[in-house]
Amino acid sequence: MSSYNWQNIFKSKTDKELVEIFIGNSHLDFEAEIYAGIELRKRNYNFILIQEVYDQKVSSVERDIIESKNLEFRNSKYFRNQILYFIGIILIVFLFISNDFTSDHHFKLYKALIYLGFLIFSIFTAKWSFNRFKLKKEKTLKEKEALLKMLELD
Repeated sequence: MSSYNWQNIFKSKTDKELVEIFIGNSHLDFEAEIYAGIELRKRNYNFILIQEVYDQKVSSVERDIIESKNLEFRNSKYFRNQILYFIGIILIVFLFISNDFTSDHHFKLYKALIYLGFLIFSIFTAKWSFNRFKLKKEKTLKEKEALLKMLELD
C-alpha cells in the first residue's frame, strides 16, 4: 500500500478530476484510482455513467484478493531468502565438520562458538523470514478486502 493519504488528498478534488483519476487518465497508480472511486462513492456520484470502468476496478480488486489468498510461500521472495539461509546453514555445518581441531584449545573453542553463532543466526533469520511472509500476506489481504468493501456499491 502507498504511503500517501489518498482519502485526504482527494477531498479537495472536484468530481471531474476524481472521475479522470478513477478511469485511469492520470499518472497515478491503481491504488490511487481506487481511492478516487471511494471518494466519488462518498459523494454519491452516479457510477452509471462510468459503470464499465467501475466494474473493471471492482473485478481487478477481487482478482488481487484471490491472488493474495492463493500466494504460496514457495513462490515468494521470502522463499528465495530461505534457500540462501539453508545454503548458509549447510556451509556452516560443513566448515564445522571439516575443521581441523588439532590446533590450540582456545582457538578451537572460539571457532566452534563462531560457527554455532552463525548457525543460530541462520536458523533464526529463516524462521523470521517465514513469519514475515505470513504477516505480510495477511496484511495485504486485509487492506485489499477493506478497499473492496469501501468501493462496492450498496
